[in-house]
Amino acid sequence: MPVAGLLLSLTEDPSLRGDALRALAALPGLTLGEVVGATVPAVTEADALPAQDALWADIQGTEGVTAVALVCLNTEDVDAFDVPARRLRRPTPEASGHGP
Repeated sequence: MPVAGLLLSLTEDPSLRGDALRALAALPGLTLGEVVGATVPAVTEADALPAQDALWADIQGTEGVTAVALVCLNTEDVDAFDVPARRLRRPTPEASGHGP
């Protein structure tokens, strides 16, 4: 189960910010922390990476959310075969110290 810690930046407009918080609170798999100004910490939990991607898309598509920052991501119990190839990073020769 992928679990992520996010920091959500919200609009400065108080009315739109309230609407955004209500919409976010209704998303299954999203837990909101205490709002500080126009920022709110959040945690996402999903059954698998595709579900997490869909949840993140819903968060980013919420009117009044201006930015989403990934603070931490735990995928220790996600089977490597469940990870899409685009998420796998293979070390480059330069990064491994074996390159030119």
